[in-house]
Amino acid sequence: MKKIILLLCLFAFAHAVYSQTVGIRAGINFSSFSGPLENGESFGYNNGIHFGISYGYKFTPRIMLRAEMLYSQKGTKQKYEGESYFLIYTPKKTVYENGYDTFNLQISNAYISLPLVVAFQASKKFEIYGGLSPSILINPTARGTRDFISRDHPDDILFRQSLVYNYSSDVPKGSSSASKNIRVRVNGEIIGINKIANAYYQTDFVPETYINAIDLSGVVGFNYFFNRGFFGGLRLEYGLMDVTSNKVDYSRAALNLDKTLILREDFDRNVDISLSLGFRF
Repeated sequence: MKKIILLLCLFAFAHAVYSQTVGIRAGINFSSFSGPLENGESFGYNNGIHFGISYGYKFTPRIMLRAEMLYSQKGTKQKYEGESYFLIYTPKKTVYENGYDTFNLQISNAYISLPLVVAFQASKKFEIYGGLSPSILINPTARGTRDFISRDHPDDILFRQSLVYNYSSDVPKGSSSASKNIRVRVNGEIIGINKIANAYYQTDFVPETYINAIDLSGVVGFNYFFNRGFFGGLRLEYGLMDVTSNKVDYSRAALNLDKTLILREDFDRNVDISLSLGFRF
């Protein structure tokens, strides 16, 4: 009886070892936002990286449940060109200047992603899978430029501003630089404007950050095995949640009649295509 129990334990252990896999994966992301656009606005694909580890459990020789933990950079190239406005903060009041804007921004948001997928081994070389990927935002940043020329005072208000954003820590009317080394003339008076502006430089208050802290995506993909352990993969992630906060997402084209920001209640989702190489043990 003891021998039978021992054999059963050894069989169970061997089956558990055989049924489990661990792996590593790293590669490049091509990501963008997808959602409603204003006239003159566009979203383009931005590059990022991903890397992490995986754990899989085989229910059968062909079907596996796999969980991963990844560091993943997603974002977009956001552009706007057209009629716009600029808020100039003078010692006495805020001046709302209408004009023409050329806005270029590369958004790069770092996440910890936790994909959970069911994989099917179609052959020794080919695997397909699908599932869900919840993600936690850890570092939302952006870099870019803004060129503005006043409609009514083109000789007095014309400048280029560098944009250095950290969406989680920037403050209203703030800047990443203390020096106001852009000079414009407002009502005959020389006013300083920050050459380097932060994410909320044109807002009086920020009820929450622009990029939402939690995201959820649907995942589909496939892996091709060059040998028993080494593989290359292609994956598509399609966002199921709004990546931007409607309380901070505002129009770049115009203001309300009372000079307040026009909030946009649109749904912007992450769309990500990733290429990776990995090894599974």
